[in-house]
Amino acid sequence: MCDQVTGRIFQTADGGPKTYFTTSVDYASAIVRVDNDTATPMSVTIGLRDGQMAGGLVEQGQQVSFDVPGIRTLSVGGTGGNGICKGFYHIRLRTNIAE
Repeated sequence: MCDQVTGRIFQTADGGPKTYFTTSVDYASAIVRVDNDTATPMSVTIGLRDGQMAGGLVEQGQQVSFDVPGIRTLSVGGTGGNGICKGFYHIRLRTNIAE
């Protein structure tokens, strides 16, 4: 079974990270896609159920996907400079179905 969450990223490029998604549900795994529609690279941080972090840098015009276990949070930050960071995030949340 899968749930989906989609939203718009919109923040200043020089600000700190902004949290766009948070959950306390124990999802088995998730595919997180971030689309960057601006010239400023975005730093993506995905908090995992076990306390670890995943993520990376999404450059101008890129769509980057992360396949992660047990997502808890999604945060996005600009990497500096003037202007606005904007784009989209898409999260496909997968649950285990008990047999």
